[in-house]
Amino acid sequence: MKKILAILLTAALMVPCFAVTSQAASITEGYINSLSFQIDMSSLAAGSEPSEYDQHNIPVKGVMSDFNWEAGSTSGTGKTGTAYEGCTISITDLQCISTNNSFKVGDTARFKFWVSINGTNKSGKDFKVTSSTAVHVKAATGTTPAVKSVSKTRSGSYELAVTVTSSYLKGQYSEPQNLTWTANSLGQAQWTAPEDGNNAGVYDVRLSRDGRTVYTQSAYQATSINLYPWMTREGDYTFLVRSVTNSSGNGAKNSEWVESDGQEITKDKVSDGSGQGSGGSGGTTSGKVGWQQVNGKWYFFYPDGSMKKNGWEKISNKWYLFDANGMMLTGWQTHNNNTFYLDTSKGDMKTGWVNTSDGQWYWLNPNPQAGTEGAMLKNQFLDKDGYRYYLTSTGAMATGWTKINNEQYYFRPNNDGRPKGSMVTNQRVDGFWLGPDGKWVKGQ
Repeated sequence: MKKILAILLTAALMVPCFAVTSQAASITEGYINSLSFQIDMSSLAAGSEPSEYDQHNIPVKGVMSDFNWEAGSTSGTGKTGTAYEGCTISITDLQCISTNNSFKVGDTARFKFWVSINGTNKSGKDFKVTSSTAVHVKAATGTTPAVKSVSKTRSGSYELAVTVTSSYLKGQYSEPQNLTWTANSLGQAQWTAPEDGNNAGVYDVRLSRDGRTVYTQSAYQATSINLYPWMTREGDYTFLVRSVTNSSGNGAKNSEWVESDGQEITKDKVSDGSGQGSGGSGGTTSGKVGWQQVNGKWYFFYPDGSMKKNGWEKISNKWYLFDANGMMLTGWQTHNNNTFYLDTSKGDMKTGWVNTSDGQWYWLNPNPQAGTEGAMLKNQFLDKDGYRYYLTSTGAMATGWTKINNEQYYFRPNNDGRPKGSMVTNQRVDGFWLGPDGKWVKGQ
């Protein structure tokens, strides 16, 4: 078990006390404008598992601090040690929600905790959070990793769910293992990923003859490669491999180089160079590398002559999906229980808002740290650029009157100066009043 993750949540732990004057006598409720926290993630380490960081082994200690509040036309700053008739703010159920099997260098971690107001005043002067309540989280002084991003979701009038994403875990990738030449196949090199999983599945490969480099393959995303096309002279050949990063600026350092045993190439076994540029196979080449169009369909070939099949491939910083036969897919596609949209002509995966031929708008997750990149969101609210939207069971953005969890909401059917699909609050629509949380208030 790794060191326990200590977390200091510097927050508004108690609601401010203010004198009730004649001006404030009509105030019926107050609102938190902002909350600030500190989190110490210094024990987060490569090789640990998300399950090691949960509410059972992460002590949560609240520290008294100032915070902002507002009640009607009155506002101010709460002071350390104050209270509002017994109302307090508690922090509960901190857990790690990262989906990694284990953390590695270059990963980020996601934590979630709940901020709840307890003991609310029964006289009606309840102190609440709103959808506009600002939440600020930073790393505790002198600790790493830092906080990369923060999001919040309002769960009723007295609770916020706060999600914190760490910056990248810094360190060095582990070295590849088990470098060997494949038996009975000249120049066919292979290796395995580090046993601890601490790399990105990307490698630099070098071919060396008598100690001198004769060929280099960078950012190679496989664990075998045919190097025979570059064995054009007799000599003792070795290959070297190192783990490298697949994302600039992610805090990961390349591993050290690891070198294989030698393979002797005699004069009668040298390559004629066929396959250079496509990798070849056993000294021959298919003549295909990269994108190739066959009968109007697109396929992608690796330098070793093999074809990408049955899954995703990132090419020129864009994601593409291929079927079991290697054909590039387009349009709406379902993969591993998620729905994606691929450009109908170019095939690259789309993210963010997408307006398709059916006239509907869909939101495709643009942030790989917040879930599966490119996946369609369904059956949930989306807070974006100061507006709230709802994504239905089909993923389409809701418009007009919409029933959600037995409550009625109204979402703008057109752009009226505010975005189409954004939720309407604090006004009447069709004669019905919509409250500050967007719900229809019966009887008003």
